[in-house]
Amino acid sequence: MTAAYKPLGDKSRRANVIDIIGSADYDTTVRYDELESVLDADRSTVQAAVNAAKPGLERQFRRAVVAVPNIGYRVVRPSEHHDLAVIHQRKSLRSLRRSLSKVNHVDATQLTDGERAAVTLAATGIAMQLDYMRRNDIRANRHEGMIAATQQVVDRTADDVAELKARLAKLEAK
Repeated sequence: MTAAYKPLGDKSRRANVIDIIGSADYDTTVRYDELESVLDADRSTVQAAVNAAKPGLERQFRRAVVAVPNIGYRVVRPSEHHDLAVIHQRKSLRSLRRSLSKVNHVDATQLTDGERAAVTLAATGIAMQLDYMRRNDIRANRHEGMIAATQQVVDRTADDVAELKARLAKLEAK
């Protein structure tokens, strides 16, 4: 049993972290020293408990945390969740590229037929996944462009209506 799940009283450290951070307000920083004293643990055990608690925080309390170096963990605002998702997506893209490099640059002469087939299958699957992500990003960028163009039209129309109302009020005043 890892330290994050080891009982501290009647609850695990992970469960205690979920309770502490789950009750914290958005944009609040929960300090390492607070967590260390409550969990009766050192920094690395606190980090393990917080990392173990992150999925539970998201599911139970719809909260996410980010590390604030040498200070603690900040509860992010709901508007920041998308930014965190984009960061994780970029990490996954880099990880997939490294993974593809590993299977593309293997010395096939040293592999058995079964291993060669497995590596080829993995390379094909990873390449397909990267291609899907690329096409999805292109589609998302196109949609974002259309949304931005629509927003500009709405803003311009609102300005036009305001100008027409002002002109009408001026005419009615005469």
